[in-house]
Amino acid sequence: MKKIILLFFCSNIFVCLLYSSLKAQQVKDTVYLTSSDIKKMVDDKYYVRVPNSDLEQRLQDKVAAVVNDKFNFIYGLIGIASFLIGSILLFNLRNVVGARIDKELKETHMPLLNKKIDDHIKEIKERNDDMKEMLKTKFNDLDRDLNREIENYFLKNFKENMDAAVRELRQEQEKAFQAQAEFSQKSQEMMKVFNEMRFEKLRSNVDNRRDLQKTLDGFKDLLTQADKSNDSEMISRVLNELSYVTFYLKKDAEYEKLIDAYADRTDVEINEAAYVNAALGCLYDYQSTGENFEREKALRYLNNALRKTPDYGEALGLKLELFMTDYDNTLDTEKKAKAGKEAEKLIDFISSKNIAAYETTARFKRVQASTAKSNYIDLVYQVFPEKMKQMEKIAEDYKPAAAVK
Repeated sequence: MKKIILLFFCSNIFVCLLYSSLKAQQVKDTVYLTSSDIKKMVDDKYYVRVPNSDLEQRLQDKVAAVVNDKFNFIYGLIGIASFLIGSILLFNLRNVVGARIDKELKETHMPLLNKKIDDHIKEIKERNDDMKEMLKTKFNDLDRDLNREIENYFLKNFKENMDAAVRELRQEQEKAFQAQAEFSQKSQEMMKVFNEMRFEKLRSNVDNRRDLQKTLDGFKDLLTQADKSNDSEMISRVLNELSYVTFYLKKDAEYEKLIDAYADRTDVEINEAAYVNAALGCLYDYQSTGENFEREKALRYLNNALRKTPDYGEALGLKLELFMTDYDNTLDTEKKAKAGKEAEKLIDFISSKNIAAYETTARFKRVQASTAKSNYIDLVYQVFPEKMKQMEKIAEDYKPAAAVK
């Protein structure tokens, strides 16, 4: 930098010296030229004398013009030289200053600036991280609130829609149940008509005692159908007819299973004749084998029949036969006396009821006329002749409205 300043001062001194030298030479040349010109003008043959004042003025003007032209030329040269020197100095100064500035920027200002930029970027990044965290929290809260609102909305609408769907479903179910009930009712009605037709045909076979095995199978199938359709009336009617079929086919044990399966059902009405027919098979087994459990079954069936109709002569007559079987089979005097008292008590009860006396004597006559199982009936007449005559007289005096099958 000092070298540049020294070079600048030296250049100025040189320019000044050059300017002074040129100035002195110009004045000298000008004076010389002016003197020459004046002399030429004086020596000129065409010279015309003019006044001194005019001449001096003209000389001064001309001298001044020549001098100014010279000086202007010199000034131009000096200006050009100054421009060239200044440009050179300016270029050198620019290079030196630029290098120093670059050095200071690289060594001092740029690191400081980079540090400030880095700090600023770091600060901006931290602010951005804080802003991101804050925005994330805000968005999470907003998303949570939005989800809650959506959930509440859907829960509310879901409940309303579900309630409406449930109501509609219940209505449809009620319609379906109603349609099913109507269909079931119509089906049951049709089934009843069909079963009624089958029942009449099978009963005709029983009355005529034909195709008894097929009739038994048909009644069992009909009983199953009536059980599925819960037709308790048909169950009762079928059980009653099965008592005759199984009796004719000597399948008393099979009928006992059927009647025991329905004995405890309150919706099934088993009539007295069915119980009597079931007891009849057990009684005949008891008379043949002497097995006490057969006696108990027969007595149970007879008591079931008499609970329904206490004065039912068929059941009373069969029960009298059971007591006479006890009387005849036992060898024990006390047991025989007990059986005789039970039989006598039962005869007195039968004789106290007109219809009971009539149905009992009618049964005895029917059995004596058609089977070989009449020995216990004969025994009744032998042990209690007077009482049986009295019973027959009561029966003869009674005229029933209809005969018992």
